[in-house]
Amino acid sequence: MDSLAERIRDAEAADQTEMLRRGLDLLETQGDGERTRLERLLAVGAYAECALALHRLVLPCNGFELGQTHPGATMRAFAGTWRRGDPQTATVTAATPALALLRATSAALTRSQHDVLRVRCPLCRGRGWYFTARGTKDVCRHGR
Repeated sequence: MDSLAERIRDAEAADQTEMLRRGLDLLETQGDGERTRLERLLAVGAYAECALALHRLVLPCNGFELGQTHPGATMRAFAGTWRRGDPQTATVTAATPALALLRATSAALTRSQHDVLRVRCPLCRGRGWYFTARGTKDVCRHGR
């Protein structure tokens, strides 16, 4: 997933179909019917609709925001996604709103998977630190 976000960062508007098609691979647990519906959206060029639907399927409990930077020669789109209770939204940029939302979705999914691994850590159980046998506090590396 990190490689998808990196590719999107450097992608141009002409690469939307390819990037969104790669994004459909995030639908591991969804049925073929959902993938078929999103592929139809891609076929007719409804890139933003495809990115929105993908976000809703992959991260159903997350909200999102979309926008564009100031118009000019280097105008970019930005997007962010969050869960209830998050203190802030991490915003990313891309060439188009659809690519920005896909990039934000991919990054949020990666963060979510890291959170699950962190909670399962036998040393810190998700806190990020633990007490050593010497009685000192140490930062956990979560099995790295």
